[in-house]
Amino acid sequence: MQSIDAAQYRGCRVRFAAVIRGREVTDWAGTWLRIDTAHGARAIDNMRDRPLRGTVGWTEAANVLDIGPEAVSVHFGVLLAGAGAVDLARPRFEVVGPDVPVTELTGRPLAAEPRGLDFGTA
Repeated sequence: MQSIDAAQYRGCRVRFAAVIRGREVTDWAGTWLRIDTAHGARAIDNMRDRPLRGTVGWTEAANVLDIGPEAVSVHFGVLLAGAGAVDLARPRFEVVGPDVPVTELTGRPLAAEPRGLDFGTA
């Protein structure tokens, strides 16, 4: 992973892209990009909605986010959840135009009521 100052990118749309492959990934893997503010609010895309699983040959992966005026830092890299291996090649960090769609993860819908409060005990 790498972290950089967001100052020169405020107001821009940026893309972190690379070619990645997974080998025997038991859970999931992907590239990720996160924008943080001084207040802790952030935008993130970690490919959780389009992960690499199992064994996957070289494939292009990209994360695209808008860097707002309150942004203080930008973080990006590759992640592996579970066992296996993920390789990364030709990483790029670039400013892109508004024609490139944002890949930000949106929140998951919340359950209407609590579930499993017995934590599996009878």
